Amino acid sequence: MLACSHCPCSAAKEGERTILRYRLAGNQDELGSWGHEYLRQVSGEVGAEWDARTAAAQPVDDLLKLVNQIVPYHMSHNAEPEAVDLLLEVDRLDLLVGHKATGCCWGGGVSMRVCCVC
Repeated sequence: MLACSHCPCSAAKEGERTILRYRLAGNQDELGSWGHEYLRQVSGEVGAEWDARTAAAQPVDDLLKLVNQIVPYHMSHNAEPEAVDLLLEVDRLDLLVGHKATGCCWGGGVSMRVCCVC
């Protein structure tokens, strides 16, 4: 089922969130094995789905579980800004606490400063 989650990356129509739908229906293990671009796409769809669900007062537990898998991957693969962006999209910046950047330690800090200034 996981392979099906990757197929719509290039064929998905705008706003359908097909990749996220397949991801949530499929195997939740080995999220990072699909690579950085796949996770960036899933992250974007999580943000859009989060907005739609919170506006309709629907539960977001499954999305939060996915966020909790994506953020550590980003933080350990020099993608701290992507992790911060995702957490900002889902209004859960508090989840950043406890994650350490493996590469340059200023990446998350720069993103955090930009968020605080805005």
